[in-house]
Amino acid sequence: MKRLTATQILILIPVLLFSGCWDQRVIEETGILFQVGIEPASGDKILVTSVFPAFDSRLPNQDEVITTEANLLQEAIEEAKTITDKRVEGGKVQQILFAKEIAGQGIQELLEFFKRDPLISPLAQVVIVDGSPKELLEKARTFASKARTVFYINRLLAKNVNYLHVPETSIYDFSIYSLAPGLDPITPLLKLEPDGIRVLGSALFSAGRMVGQLDTQQTALLLAMMGRAPKTEFVFIASGLERDSPLKRGAAFTIRESHRKIRLDLQGRRLAIDILLDLRGVLDEYDQDMLDQAGPQEVLEERLSREVQENCLGILGYTQRLGSDPIGFGDLVRAKYYSAWKTMDWEEVYRDATVNVEVKMEIRQFGLIK
Repeated sequence: MKRLTATQILILIPVLLFSGCWDQRVIEETGILFQVGIEPASGDKILVTSVFPAFDSRLPNQDEVITTEANLLQEAIEEAKTITDKRVEGGKVQQILFAKEIAGQGIQELLEFFKRDPLISPLAQVVIVDGSPKELLEKARTFASKARTVFYINRLLAKNVNYLHVPETSIYDFSIYSLAPGLDPITPLLKLEPDGIRVLGSALFSAGRMVGQLDTQQTALLLAMMGRAPKTEFVFIASGLERDSPLKRGAAFTIRESHRKIRLDLQGRRLAIDILLDLRGVLDEYDQDMLDQAGPQEVLEERLSREVQENCLGILGYTQRLGSDPIGFGDLVRAKYYSAWKTMDWEEVYRDATVNVEVKMEIRQFGLIK
């Protein structure tokens, strides 16, 4: 038997490596599930809206939107397969949009379907809609000045996550925060407007159910207290910052650095929480003479600090009344005072806790040079 030469071996190697079988799929014939909307329907059923990008369409906003009514998510997806002429694949789900009515009842059980499907990424975002997800997804196709539905919502959320107007909450994040003792998730909150989709802020959860909401600026402050706000912009209309001009009031301050510390002190069943926020940044819009001198600048920094402090205390008082703990004070108490944690009623302790916020704002720049 002849020995194989080096040349023959080199020829055989790519033949063996690159030959074989694979599951060939034509992209134009595949319905890739990008967005799913879930809302209540009649008779305790759910209305499921599925969005598939139309790769073979020459028109910009002709993504396929299919709505089905069923008792289970799997049933709704299977019914959608009987309507579309494409092979449905779920490996590219970007967002799961829940109506507020569904979120108020709890969405953990509905998320189980997406967590169990190995083709759906756990990084898909959980989003709450103030209104009907079906109407939002269908109307998004008609906005001539916007991108295609599958890209418009994705880009809108990504941009506002960078602005800290909304949190970034994946299926994985929501599940971890919901199951962790002493920690509650928050999600983006959207609403359909006549001219587009508006980011309202964030939805607050407690025990897996939506219990309240914050606007975009409150969300930015909450994320700062959570240690998740490296950079954002705050616009204030604060007492003592009014000007004589009727055209402008307040001050705009961009945060370039944000540092947070939390201190806990538990005495019996009385919990004291101290949050220290160190914010440094740029004064973008505020006309005032002599800011290059120490006195006027310190006065403005003190006023801005007081404004942020009052807003933070208002947010924390609101979350305490709701029983929502997005910052995770309970998780910190469990780690530091585990013996006491095992015997305490955390909901009662959290509701009655004394919370103090100390804010230090430093203006690093307020002009082109200084």
